[in-house]
Amino acid sequence: MTNQEHRRKKMSGSRRKRNKNIAIRNYSTQGILNCVYCTKELVTSNFTLDHFIPTSKFKKQKPSESPHRTSNLVVCCVECNDAKADLLPQEFLSILRKENLIPKKDIKIYSINKTLLLEI
Repeated sequence: MTNQEHRRKKMSGSRRKRNKNIAIRNYSTQGILNCVYCTKELVTSNFTLDHFIPTSKFKKQKPSESPHRTSNLVVCCVECNDAKADLLPQEFLSILRKENLIPKKDIKIYSINKTLLLEI
């Protein structure tokens, strides 16, 4: 591994930690978070950050922006993050609704920097 690759890997780890800290600060109440998709309660040590618009589809929708911006990251459980894969949020939420895993009520999803991303 070259020095440049090592620095890039180290930076991505610190950036990931910084983004998790932003999420905890903005969402956490008494150290508890909720998955934005299934609303399951998460402990601050056991959650993931999901790219709301998947990185594989982001450049097609917003070519001038980075998919790793805090405005494209949401707090979710590991199960939802794995199940969503590279689906768009509307596609994933419609699957969850069909399987009755989430209520069929209004949903508001915010990014980790408190930007409203979706309201359905």
